Amino acid sequence: MACLPAQAYISDAKTNTFYNTEAPAYAARARAAPHLADFLAELSPGAAVLDLGCGGGQDSAALRDAGFQVISIDASAGLAAEAKRLWAVDVRVLNFVTFDYDSCFEGIWAWASLHHARGDELPIIFARLRRALKPNGVLHASLKAGAKDRRDKFERFFCAMDEARLRTLAAGWGDVRIDRNQGAGYDDEPTPWLRLKARA
Repeated sequence: MACLPAQAYISDAKTNTFYNTEAPAYAARARAAPHLADFLAELSPGAAVLDLGCGGGQDSAALRDAGFQVISIDASAGLAAEAKRLWAVDVRVLNFVTFDYDSCFEGIWAWASLHHARGDELPIIFARLRRALKPNGVLHASLKAGAKDRRDKFERFFCAMDEARLRTLAAGWGDVRIDRNQGAGYDDEPTPWLRLKARA
């Protein structure tokens, strides 16, 4: 079982610059993860999980404190440093495209992260997600919905995403479920979100 990642690179410099520059404020903000309990309920005690795009490390810390073996990945060195400082979480600084694991995890938590990938990267990323999971492993992900590629007022990149496109990316996975809800993000702008649950 190969559980060592490939080398890293940053696919969108402006997005990464924002997270590195704003890391202290971004990581310290109050943040709820209401769906994390649903993810935890699908895992065996002590299971190995991947927090993909872990940001400031809050969810990684919650997973660790619940007794799971957590590997945390983020593309921002600044956020990785904040996760270490605030939550004692060690983060591997890797891009979504370059992470490479083989049957290592029972679950992958990719919350508010995959929407920063380019559309042409996403099929590669989903293939790697599936490869990283053990048989019947579960993926929980959330992405901002939008009709086209765009940047927010902070110059962060968000890819075009709707339910049909997300379902295409999850083609071949089992137990695919996609929910849509209204929410917001760091920019406090009302935003439609898509929540994906699927099994390898």
